[in-house]
Amino acid sequence: MTDIARSTQSPTINSGALLSSNIDLTGARRIAIAAPVTTSGQLYLQVGQTSGTYLGRLWDPRSQAAWRWDVAAGSACLVLDVQVFPFAHGAIEAQNSQANLRTFTIVVARE
Repeated sequence: MTDIARSTQSPTINSGALLSSNIDLTGARRIAIAAPVTTSGQLYLQVGQTSGTYLGRLWDPRSQAAWRWDVAAGSACLVLDVQVFPFAHGAIEAQNSQANLRTFTIVVARE
C-alpha cells in the first residue's frame, strides 16, 4: 500500500464576489472540492501558473466545454475527474456573486 500525500486548503469567496482566494495545486494529481451552501448557479475552476493570475477555466475534454459544477441550495462534495496537472494554482469561480462569505474545503492528493 502506498501513502499518497494530501493537503487541505480552505479558499473563500467573499460576500458579493465571484472568485475565491488562491488554491495551491503544485504537484496535484487529483483534487476534491467540498462546497458549502452557496448562491445557486455554476462553479468553475480557474487555473494558472501564478497565484492571483489565472489563465482561464479548466477545460473538460469530455464535454468540449469548461469544467463546471451545477450547485443549488445544499452543500455537496466531489472528486474532480478532470486532470489539473500541470497547473500550479487555481481558484473557484462562481457564476453568481455570493450573498455571504463562502468557505470551501479543497483536498489535494499528490503522488
